[in-house]
Amino acid sequence: MPERRSAVLLPLLLLLSSSGYASQFAADCEGVRRTGGSQEDVLECLRRRTRQLPKDPSAWLTLGLQLHSVNDVDEAVNAYQKVVELSPTSDLAATAHLHLGVILHGRGEHTDALTQYQRSLALSPSSPNTLLNMAIIQYMQGMTAEAMQSCKGAIDISPEYFAAHAQLAIMQQQVGDIDEAVDSYRTSVRLKPDYAPSYFNLGTALERTGDLTQAVEAYQQAVAIE
Repeated sequence: MPERRSAVLLPLLLLLSSSGYASQFAADCEGVRRTGGSQEDVLECLRRRTRQLPKDPSAWLTLGLQLHSVNDVDEAVNAYQKVVELSPTSDLAATAHLHLGVILHGRGEHTDALTQYQRSLALSPSSPNTLLNMAIIQYMQGMTAEAMQSCKGAIDISPEYFAAHAQLAIMQQQVGDIDEAVDSYRTSVRLKPDYAPSYFNLGTALERTGDLTQAVEAYQQAVAIE
């Protein structure tokens, strides 16, 4: 039997592609790549569009997302800030705030990241990604009740969002709601059966219920995946 230990905190799960945003600018400039251009050629195409249309927030957001995807975060921040400046109450601004939060989150600037997520959520209340990222920071800052509420909000919006179930389970386990945690872990592994940490965490929760047989099965499944 593995040594009993605390559940593993999930890493930041938001991916740039999860915003779902696409624009004609992106499609046009991706044509550069299809004709043999490099990543830098694509970026230069997008930069050129912002020079041609400096007041178009969509052009700036497309540039920011592309820069962010290649980890050019300083220039991406400038592009996202331009979106907010040009169109502060739009869905485009909500996406910009979300990704500004991701950058700050990755830098460890959690309070500022949380502010960006809150601004994004105010403009786009139905974003499960934003709610989950908020929950992770709230949990890290000791605001467990608020973090659990954020996770539940993400699940209400997107019931099949495995990461929200997995993160909620971690918090339920750590506040002692073990039966609820087991249920949430089981949901997360049903939704994403190839994610080993959820099986491991399920095993730790099952140990605490005294169900050692199922705990061993969960640990074995985690090892098999890894």
